Amino acid sequence: MSQIENACGREQGKRQDPIPAVHVISNCPLCGDVSANPLESIPFERIWSSLRTRWGAVFSPEIMQRHTPAPNISLLECQRCGLQYFNPAIPGDAEFYNQLMASSLGYSSERWDFLAAIEIIASGDKVLDIACGEGRFLQLAQAKGAVVCGIDINPMAVENAKHKGLSAYCVPLNEFASENRECFDVVTAFQVIEHLSDVQPFARAASNCLKPGGKFFITVPNRLRGYHNPFDPLDQPPHHLSRWTSDQLQTLAHLTGCNVSTIRYEPAGVHDYRALLRCRIGAEQSESLWARIIARIVFAPSLYQIYSTMGLLDRWHLLGMSVMGVFEKQR
Repeated sequence: MSQIENACGREQGKRQDPIPAVHVISNCPLCGDVSANPLESIPFERIWSSLRTRWGAVFSPEIMQRHTPAPNISLLECQRCGLQYFNPAIPGDAEFYNQLMASSLGYSSERWDFLAAIEIIASGDKVLDIACGEGRFLQLAQAKGAVVCGIDINPMAVENAKHKGLSAYCVPLNEFASENRECFDVVTAFQVIEHLSDVQPFARAASNCLKPGGKFFITVPNRLRGYHNPFDPLDQPPHHLSRWTSDQLQTLAHLTGCNVSTIRYEPAGVHDYRALLRCRIGAEQSESLWARIIARIVFAPSLYQIYSTMGLLDRWHLLGMSVMGVFEKQR
């Protein structure tokens, strides 16, 4: 692993051009097809404004210029694989995420996908977590008895993971995969591929790290989730570049030489039912005071558990935030 550790210290050249030398999305990030149906056009100014008003995220003019490839972007649906993606779009770089995370944005400490994967991972499995961050999932897997390793391109996050006693390396996936072919029983990529401008090379590199018969866990936000904000700035570029369903996860498995072992959906939570009820009560005025009060009373935590036990929630056909694909590498 010494070569991997050395990669953490390599200097990155500073970009001088207003737009980074990265791949700007112009075709489907999953299958590469150029045939797509337009769904809507979105002014980029609306995204930046919503990030500021909703999340308190303040971005420098340089960051906004670098990540605004056009005044308007289009949401398209690929005619071949059904993936929804934005065109043109540029993925957020390290400076974008540094400024985003300095806002009031917060991620839940309870991760359904982490716990769902831990159920399947066995003691003794060699586990690679891609985009491991500070190592929260690695800690769970290690507690299960797995032998863990994580990679991330964020040096600070990697250092924090190392301080926890975890094996973590600051290195790009393609470089890591070339030196660690067929080394792992399990590879995980939680909420990663929706941020990528080209998904197949990433998934193939991840698959190359797997032993034959190994398992590959991928989770993405589920665009068919039962209720979500009609315009969520975090579900647009530069943060999210594409929108997924289980159908596209199955396509990705076949494109990377894997079989689909299972597809799992995150259960809807009490907040999802409250939001949907507010919408139905208030119609256009879904955030009215009375709608919010009634939703909180009807879906109080104690009543929510009763509804769930009785199976009443199933009638609403609500899916939660994420969908997970568990792939198995062909032997």
